[in-house]
Amino acid sequence: MATLICSTLLTVVFLRYCVFGSSTETLKYSSINGNMTVVLGGIVPVHKTSMGGCGKVADYGVQYAEAIAYAVETINSNRTFLPGIQLSFEIRDSCERVYTALEQTFLLLSTKPTADGNTSYGVSGVVGESESLTSIAIANLLHVFNVPQIDFGATASSLSDKSRYDYFLRTVPPDNFQARALVDVRRQRLEALHCEESIEIPYPDASEGDYDAAASILLQPYVNNATVIVLFGQTETAQGLLDAMQRKREAFAGKQFVWVGTDGWAGYLDDEHKSMAKYIVSTSHKKLDSFEFERHFRSLSVENASNPWFREYWDEFNCSSMPPNVTCTPIDTYVPHTINAVYAFAYAVRRMQRELCNVNGVGLCPAILRSDRGITTLNGSLLLQYLKNVSFGSEVGNNVSFDKYGDPNIAEYTINYLSPTEGSKRQSSTVTTTTSQIGSWQTTPAGTRLSLQGCFSDLRQHQSSCSTPCKAGYYPQFVQGQADCCWLCQPCPGSFDISDGKECVTCSVGFMPNLRMDKCSPISVDYFRIRNPWAITIILIASVGIILTWAVIIILTFNRSHAVVKASSRELISILLLGIHLCYVMPFFFIIKPSAPICAIRRFGVGFSFSMCFSALLVRTVRIHRIFNRETLTATLVCVKPLSQVVFAVVLVLVQVIISVIWLGVEQPHVINVYSGVTGELKCNENSYVGLSLTLGYNAILLALATVYAFLTRNVPQNFNETRFISLTVYSLAVIWTAFIPVYFGTAQLGTVFQTSSILLAIVLSATILLGCLLITKVYYLLWNLRVSPHALQKQPRTESPPSMMSTIKTAVVSGEETKCSLEESLTQGKVYCVCVLDKTVDAFTQTE
Repeated sequence: MATLICSTLLTVVFLRYCVFGSSTETLKYSSINGNMTVVLGGIVPVHKTSMGGCGKVADYGVQYAEAIAYAVETINSNRTFLPGIQLSFEIRDSCERVYTALEQTFLLLSTKPTADGNTSYGVSGVVGESESLTSIAIANLLHVFNVPQIDFGATASSLSDKSRYDYFLRTVPPDNFQARALVDVRRQRLEALHCEESIEIPYPDASEGDYDAAASILLQPYVNNATVIVLFGQTETAQGLLDAMQRKREAFAGKQFVWVGTDGWAGYLDDEHKSMAKYIVSTSHKKLDSFEFERHFRSLSVENASNPWFREYWDEFNCSSMPPNVTCTPIDTYVPHTINAVYAFAYAVRRMQRELCNVNGVGLCPAILRSDRGITTLNGSLLLQYLKNVSFGSEVGNNVSFDKYGDPNIAEYTINYLSPTEGSKRQSSTVTTTTSQIGSWQTTPAGTRLSLQGCFSDLRQHQSSCSTPCKAGYYPQFVQGQADCCWLCQPCPGSFDISDGKECVTCSVGFMPNLRMDKCSPISVDYFRIRNPWAITIILIASVGIILTWAVIIILTFNRSHAVVKASSRELISILLLGIHLCYVMPFFFIIKPSAPICAIRRFGVGFSFSMCFSALLVRTVRIHRIFNRETLTATLVCVKPLSQVVFAVVLVLVQVIISVIWLGVEQPHVINVYSGVTGELKCNENSYVGLSLTLGYNAILLALATVYAFLTRNVPQNFNETRFISLTVYSLAVIWTAFIPVYFGTAQLGTVFQTSSILLAIVLSATILLGCLLITKVYYLLWNLRVSPHALQKQPRTESPPSMMSTIKTAVVSGEETKCSLEESLTQGKVYCVCVLDKTVDAFTQTE
């Protein structure tokens, strides 16, 4: 952008002066020697800028111009310094305006100030202009003509770019060193200053609205805590911002800022603006000794001064009222650097003369000159190389040399503290201020060194930050387009996030934030314990079931020779009772803390216990169906003996065992922690949707087959009520398991408690139905009805039976004795029916009245 602006300005100035010609004659300060002269041009801000052009005279500009003249005259007075060569100067006023500075630079380059025989000498080098923006424009112009420039006040870091400003050098260090000095001061004494909010103000054409907008930013909520303002800019920028804050003084009421500034403005504020600022910590270039120049400047008066602007300066600052040998205004900090710039040119010319001219080294020689359009100057590119290599101790007390960027090799600053004296009032026309040096900063071969004296403790009360640090559990949400230190504290988005106030971190699995939200704490892991209400209910039912099961086992064992027990197939009843007992035992393994063996028992036990119950029930119903659905009662039945029934039941159970073993092998049991929210569960790793589906699916098949055969045996003789109990049992089990499957898989999202409770309820309810419908009825008969033998039966009135079973006589063996009875009689007259002969065992089915 700066290059584009400068290119536009160069084009405008070129058209005006090279095509149309200049329309104004500008006052200049020159001293031209006639022979063997090297002309140095000077561009200095003698006047301040104004809307109409040049404004009031600037005391520092007059001093810069006089410093150039003083240095040239001092060098020329030493005839041995540049033997045979005279330095000349021509100084022009920039009025602190870029356009005017370019205009005057063109005038410098286009004039022919001296003549030595047939030779006209032009400007070989330029000193100035002191302001960075103006110097950038001049540097672009001088680059075109290969004229070196040494600035004594421009500090913009961009001027160190030698790819763009290769003919530019300076005797003051760039701003980046000043910025480093301010950072070091901030770290040591302004600890509360955390960062800076960047506010840009256009310069030099900033309007009142621009300054008001900048002041309004300081009132924004996200910078409400800021009380330190770091300002890089010129005096006009600082004054404009202070004026804007004064216009908004009601909004700024109660706010006191500490200003941290640079030499570009902090030392040039008038008393009124100093009073507005109140506290200023600033850096300035180290004050160099300029006693000789100060003595010279004090000796000037309107009568003896050759400086054409001196009278204006004398009148503006009322110098006539000052005592003798007292300067009207303090000597500016940049005056010694101005003198050093002139001496740098002199030392470069001196070395060129000695190395490239004749043996005597007197005067100018063609080896160091160049001619262009009848104007002779020093060879600009050659002069630039010698300037880069100069090194000398100056009369103002420092060493001058340049690095590869054209900047001084050493940067030195003083740290100043300005504050109004006690009793100063804002309304006063003149406010007394106190400025004290509180430290110094300089570069060294090892780095930088900062030395501070005094504590200026009144600054420590200012807690300055754009935004306060966020507390734990929150993170800074930065304001778009603002500084990195301006944010809004927002809570971490995740419920498992913690933060140190800077960034949110999600706790790893198994951990949750503590109450302070700054650390992750382990989540307590629980399992299905006995204290759970569901567990208590299920364990109570299972305990009662175990007691009843053992009671049935004991009663049936003591009555094992009774016809009712014999007729119930004691072997299958034993398998059924064992399965029921295991069903009641299984809930206890679900309330024990999970481990690999416990998980294996759970997997194996559920399917195994059900398979024992359902296989015995299936074999029983199939046997009844086969007996009552023969074509004739004389047909021989195979595999209906008790041993065969046991073998069938065992085979069916073994299928379940194989499924469970394969499941245990494929998915080896172990314990896992499952976390849901802030709770954790210790559970087994079974795959409910695969392994459990297989093992329970097989039992469901057994139950379904038993249900089918129970339905097929529903039409046996009405006095044969055993089938009714079997049918009631399997129908009830079918209802339970039809409801269990969707409930079990549907409660998977509710957690282990509900899912485990559902399967345990299905287990104990299934066992209870089997126990109550099939076995408790037999126990009831044994305990509360008379025991009768088949021989004690009395005849009852005949009732019709199915026609297919009315005419066949079958031999029955009771207690080892052979007895004959008709099937018709057996079906109608008694409680015990002789159905068939089975290895001396009565297959008796009783009817309870």
